[in-house]
Amino acid sequence: MPYMVQKQVMTHQLQGEIIPPGEKRVMVPTISWTPEMSVDVALIDEQHKKLIEIINTLNSAIEENAATPVLDQVFDELTEYTRKHFSTEEELLVRAEYPQTVVHKEEHDGFIYQLIAFRNDFENGSEVVSTKIVEFLYGWLVKHILGSDKAYCASLHEKGIR
Repeated sequence: MPYMVQKQVMTHQLQGEIIPPGEKRVMVPTISWTPEMSVDVALIDEQHKKLIEIINTLNSAIEENAATPVLDQVFDELTEYTRKHFSTEEELLVRAEYPQTVVHKEEHDGFIYQLIAFRNDFENGSEVVSTKIVEFLYGWLVKHILGSDKAYCASLHEKGIR
């Protein structure tokens, strides 16, 4: 299994839905970084851990029906840190002359576009920040790390980037 999950159970109101006393709803599980997710580049691994931490924070805020300012703050942090991480990663790929750098950057651009779209929909009131957003974020990040990011490891390591 590529990542650890921790099931969380809710027994209170969520997104306008009232969960009757005694009934439990299984929520989106949080994820934890595991050694299988390592790209064996310390800076990138640390940044991946931080991204997971921020998405877990967003998940918790949603589960707790956090006020809009809290969600705004977490979205800001996620967007800012994601851009920082992608920039760092792309600089290393260029330095390593990784042949799929352009394709990798396009994946990053698509993720940023989707993240901004979620944020805009939330701000315009057409989207409730919900578990479907967190599911997308977790799914994309884990798939990207285990697929696209793992693919560049050899190129970076050949150039002495660890």
